[in-house]
Amino acid sequence: IFARFNLSVALYNIGDYATSTWEFEKVENRLPFRTLWYQIEPILAYYESGNYDRVFQITERVLNYHNRAFSELYIIRGNIYKKEGNLEAARSEYEKGNYAEAKKLAKQAEKLLNKDDDKEGDDDNRDENETEEHEEDDEDIEELLHNLTEDDD
Repeated sequence: IFARFNLSVALYNIGDYATSTWEFEKVENRLPFRTLWYQIEPILAYYESGNYDRVFQITERVLNYHNRAFSELYIIRGNIYKKEGNLEAARSEYEKGNYAEAKKLAKQAEKLLNKDDDKEGDDDNRDENETEEHEEDDEDIEELLHNLTEDDD
């Protein structure tokens, strides 16, 4: 089962999208539900093949039943809507992806801040570290927003 899934991933990576999706379909129902959290190449193969209904079917299952914070899937969905000329739906998907990514960054920042709070030390150093971490998070969010708006062009 995993060998066939890995074959599907490899076929995607060499650009053989039709065979990639064919191999994926042989094992799709036997894979652990988290598999597509870590390797989305089968979804991308359907996307590259233009089988958008299948992309929506699979991403809907991942997002609604297992992992709502998967920003990459929202971006893929947004790209499909954009290609189809449905800019309002595309923007909605991009915003969901942006929100999911921003939530991840916020959680990372919170962990870093909590880690700093647990350390004993000089308050001035702690304030300086927090400022640097917030600047890095701001840069990450800014880069994500730039990439999203770049896709709109």
